[in-house]
Amino acid sequence: MLLFENFRDMGIMFEDYLPKQYTGSLHHYTSINNWKSILLNEKGDDVISLYATRIDCLNDYMENKFAMEVYQEVVKELCEEDMITEKYRERLEGVQVNSLFPMLKDGVEGYHKCDAYVLCFSMEKDLLNLWKYYSKGNRYEGISIELSNNFVSDIQGIGNPFEIVTYPVVYDEKEQKTYIRKFIMAMLRDEANWKPEIIKGIIEDALLMWNILFKGQGFAEEKEVRSVVFIPKSNSTKIEYRTSNAFIIPYINLKINKRHIKGIRFGPMNKDIVIKNISILKEALSRKFKDFDVESSDLKLRY
Repeated sequence: MLLFENFRDMGIMFEDYLPKQYTGSLHHYTSINNWKSILLNEKGDDVISLYATRIDCLNDYMENKFAMEVYQEVVKELCEEDMITEKYRERLEGVQVNSLFPMLKDGVEGYHKCDAYVLCFSMEKDLLNLWKYYSKGNRYEGISIELSNNFVSDIQGIGNPFEIVTYPVVYDEKEQKTYIRKFIMAMLRDEANWKPEIIKGIIEDALLMWNILFKGQGFAEEKEVRSVVFIPKSNSTKIEYRTSNAFIIPYINLKINKRHIKGIRFGPMNKDIVIKNISILKEALSRKFKDFDVESSDLKLRY
């Protein structure tokens, strides 16, 4: 059972049980081979193109599953601490993770099931851990593209309705459990005011967002921020497909106004190569972009 008319209403309800929405600069890391398709695409001189991948097809196998495991651990701990009764525990354990998401379309009663597509960024523009994803031999062949956070106001190519939110990923297990524990205890205090099926629905709504924003500690060095686009199944947005290592991946092509590009940074590489690349990239983009920085990594590596 899903209770909220849109994700803004859900956010108000859960604001104490989620991290604050992210408002800083965003840095998108990608292979140097992708610069042309992103920055000089065929969609027009006013936009760039970035791909948002469906949540269940991201590289981490535990995507859309991880938070449920943490949730179950918290329920078990609360029961062992005698903070909840066995009866209430049964209710808490009766929830399920749904890979679809709710949205109320204007003028139409009821909820529309949605898919979530994720555009991944980092808070940092020069992370060795991320450059390593784009290495060949002893070369780091990646770039990071800096965008302003309010790019969501200029997204094109998505049919209405849709919702988009931007949050930092939560890696710390203690912080994850704190959000879940506070939420469960708040629900328990108001238990008398809710029917069991309502409690179940509210918890499932919370799990929707926790599943998107919780990851294992091993990924913490990425300092990831996620812009999540929720699109109803009935939406007219074109879903495209690509393959990676024999895996078919659904994605949507987000067209973003070029004014939100703040800069481009090359990964650590040979000084002569990067100087030449900066010169050529500025030349290639000079007609489309009038005010942006192109620079090299500050990391000084021998190999």
